[in-house]
Amino acid sequence: MAPPFGLLIATQRSGTGALGSVLDQKNHPQFYYLGEIFHPGGIGDRHNYFTHLLDYIREDPRNALAEAAPRNFERFLATLSEEGRTLLPDVKYNSLHSLNQHWHSPIGRPWLLEYARAEGAPIIHLTRRNFLEVFVSGLLATANKVWHATDAAAVQIRSAVVDVPRLLRFIDDKQRELEMIEQWLKGHRPLVTLDYGDMFDAEGLLAREHADAIARAFGTDPITKRKPSFVKQAPRSLTESIKNYREVEQALSNTPHAWMIAGNRLRQAPPTSTTSKGSAMKKIIFQNSAVTVNGHGITMHSITAPWGEDDNLLGAMRQGSFDEKKTLAYWLFLVENAPKNAMVLDVGAYTGLYSLLTVRARRDLLSLAFEPSSVTFGRLVYNIQLNAFNPRIVPCHLAAWKREEILTLPHRYGFFSLCSGESIAQKGAPDHTETVKAVPLDHILQPTRPDFLNAPQLEGISKRPIAAVKIDVEGVEPEVLEGARTIISTSRPAFICEFLNQQAEARLGDFFASVGYAVIPIPEERNLLAIPRDSHDRFVSDFATWAKRHGTAVAIAGHVIENSRFETEL
Repeated sequence: MAPPFGLLIATQRSGTGALGSVLDQKNHPQFYYLGEIFHPGGIGDRHNYFTHLLDYIREDPRNALAEAAPRNFERFLATLSEEGRTLLPDVKYNSLHSLNQHWHSPIGRPWLLEYARAEGAPIIHLTRRNFLEVFVSGLLATANKVWHATDAAAVQIRSAVVDVPRLLRFIDDKQRELEMIEQWLKGHRPLVTLDYGDMFDAEGLLAREHADAIARAFGTDPITKRKPSFVKQAPRSLTESIKNYREVEQALSNTPHAWMIAGNRLRQAPPTSTTSKGSAMKKIIFQNSAVTVNGHGITMHSITAPWGEDDNLLGAMRQGSFDEKKTLAYWLFLVENAPKNAMVLDVGAYTGLYSLLTVRARRDLLSLAFEPSSVTFGRLVYNIQLNAFNPRIVPCHLAAWKREEILTLPHRYGFFSLCSGESIAQKGAPDHTETVKAVPLDHILQPTRPDFLNAPQLEGISKRPIAAVKIDVEGVEPEVLEGARTIISTSRPAFICEFLNQQAEARLGDFFASVGYAVIPIPEERNLLAIPRDSHDRFVSDFATWAKRHGTAVAIAGHVIENSRFETEL
């Protein structure tokens, strides 16, 4: 499910208009690009924050105070929110202060970025590290009085004289500004950073790798319409757009900024490391993270490529933006209070968080982890091995379903991508598909199990009570429940189920009511808890007692393990 909002952060003249036109709702139904919301010249536009702020101040003059800014901004977002679409405001570096509180430090992370981090909102950081190009682009836009051109004919003035001393001050200021912004954004997840220099491919389309990175970060369908609406104002070569090119070239030579004069012949700043030929070298990073949830420590692996960290849940846990803390609290309560030698079913296990925590908290429990995606299943198995939980977690490369059959699982991204949010019911064009074996959960209770459920660890599972079942299968939870009716009638386990919208929540509520379960909504999260109706009152009382010691939301801490980080060339 797409998040309610994200941010596009950049400096002026860095291509936000072009990128925004690709992410406009006309091109992608899951995005709602708002444009530059803090532009003082946009007052009157319904997408401009100050248009709404004036109304709020008319309601109550105290809304003009800095302390009211958070409430004002949330009202602004709510006014524009549309079901299923992610609001994408364009915020320039020099507008990030617009919502700061009283006594905010001038070098502190702006309130807006703190809010985005707390909400787990994705951020696109669009840079333009060639500050000479930024400077020239600003000169030409000012001369033409055209800031976003959709027709090259609208741009009459194609070259300008550069004030060299002013340029040098501009470059130094921009370098310090960028370093500050990068420090503020450090650790934010999900974060996509791309540079204007390589944002578009040779055909003028948003580069596929950047389009995929954005779609991953926002949890949307792939971005297939990648042609921007705007055209570049400056000529392709700086020799054409700078009238005193030789003077500028001489001023920048023998300085750290000399590379900028090459313009589009060198589309990005010199990399921190290079190959023997001096070309840019991208890295892929393998690392292990230590995560502690309510004192239960586990280790999980992730891979970070130029388009981001592949296990986005792990990244969120490390950075403090994980959004299922209350659900995890309920799960740990169920695990810690399960009968001796019980088992749990982790359906849609992804990389194994719930299973890993289960057997860390209780050595006598067994977890069956169902994960249909072959790439994600491999990571699940690796995480089991990292923690030496091999005998206690049974990874099942299967899809749980209402009947036994072969299904097609669409993958939104490439072969090597872990993709949370993938669903058998996914709509839209996939990157590729995979056939998966689907089975009802009731099959695990059969005296003679089929060959795809015959792991040695499953010997004697008929003697293990099923204490809890977690189902996170992106919209097909009712179909999975249909295949678990025998488990429901004989074992009466607790269920934690995800729902993607109110309609899905209602379907789950109807199902559980029909089998004698009471539903407990989990506040502010997209999960619900279902308990046998005759156990409801005792469960509520016992959880309240447990929560006095442990809290109604888990405490999570995480860090990359020292010396586990390995880099290689991509």
